[in-house]
Amino acid sequence: MVGAEQASPDRAARGAWYALTIMLLVYSCHFLDRAVLSLVAEPVRKEFGLSDSQLGMLNGFAFGLMFAVAGIPIGLLVDRINRSRLLACMVFLWSSATAFCGLAQSYLALLTGRMAVGAAEAGGAPTSLSLMSDYFPPRLRSTAVGFYYLGNAVGGLMIFLVGSRVAAQYGWRAALLVAAVPGIALAVVAFATLREPVRGGTETRAGSASSEPVGLIAAYRQIASNRALLYLFGAAPLTSAAASAAGAWLPPFFMRNHGMHISGAGLVLAIAGGGFGALGSTLGGAIADRVARKDATRRTGFGVCVMLLAIPALLGATLSVANAPAIGLTFVSFALIFAALPVSFGSMLTLASPRVRGVTSATMQGVSNLLGYGLGPLGVGMLSDALGGANSLRYALAIVSTVCCLGAALCFVLARASIRAGRSTMAMSHAIPCTRSA
Repeated sequence: MVGAEQASPDRAARGAWYALTIMLLVYSCHFLDRAVLSLVAEPVRKEFGLSDSQLGMLNGFAFGLMFAVAGIPIGLLVDRINRSRLLACMVFLWSSATAFCGLAQSYLALLTGRMAVGAAEAGGAPTSLSLMSDYFPPRLRSTAVGFYYLGNAVGGLMIFLVGSRVAAQYGWRAALLVAAVPGIALAVVAFATLREPVRGGTETRAGSASSEPVGLIAAYRQIASNRALLYLFGAAPLTSAAASAAGAWLPPFFMRNHGMHISGAGLVLAIAGGGFGALGSTLGGAIADRVARKDATRRTGFGVCVMLLAIPALLGATLSVANAPAIGLTFVSFALIFAALPVSFGSMLTLASPRVRGVTSATMQGVSNLLGYGLGPLGVGMLSDALGGANSLRYALAIVSTVCCLGAALCFVLARASIRAGRSTMAMSHAIPCTRSA
């Protein structure tokens, strides 16, 4: 096993980067098993005779609903048991459920399998984020989260190599079965090589490294008392909705509106979500930490900037009738949207205390998946059905993505204002006794 020497507020724990690499690979399997169905959405739709609303339910809401429902009890486990063992179990379960989807003989069976994938994947990110916060000090957390989301690149490459190639040659069922293999193998590696870091070992705040787990009601009271954290609970799902709405409908969009083959649409998805999305999250996390060195509120300010810049890129990508600008602006929009993810989750890890990070991470991930990954794709599908016509999907994508980006930018603005207000209140509370004593 790779040991984890206790970290400090000034440096990462020994073995932290190895552990982060394993978590990155786990997240790549998370991305692969979640997104591979989007790649084969058209052949699935044709085989089962589905509407866009049913496809949106399959691709988004059913997954997101179970993700949200299972996330809270798993979050409580994250705060109480060995997290490295829990992570290995979760990746094994969701990969096995993906294989089950490949064997489904009806829409109901496939829907059930996707719900199982969602329930198991609910434990992936909260466990990894909790581990990350005890491997890395606050000044490196957005960088670590950004590196973690590099798993999108690995997952995107796996989708292209495993998904589109296999799907094009052997069908959508074979693609789902092959997609399950990496996660099952990685579960064995994670179980055998990861150890548990000391909880709260990287904290700078006095008394933050509590040794006792916090109950669910007490945890939610802590969350509810932090206004900035609540606004991040708005920014994270809206950012996820913008990303997932585009990601879930990208292959059908390019196949319907630009006449691409499934292999070409898969390549665009791999480069957009895997390459440019990962580039955006990695650089976004590093830039967010760098601009926040002197003023922590600049981290959320950076989130505002990238979400506003993503809007014209998304509009250009969806409304362009030519292939080249549509593909190019899709790449740009994915980079910008994914740059905001380390801002919301990195800030959350610092605002939440160590013993409630599992619940906080699980809740944020659950809300992000239910409202983001769940309602984002479903909203596009329902709006596309309502609009009708050859370009209905084009306009539905443009509308939903723009609204989500605007909402996320507003939440980042409010979070930044709340952090500043809390800092001012704290400064005044410290200044009052000094004035009286003078």
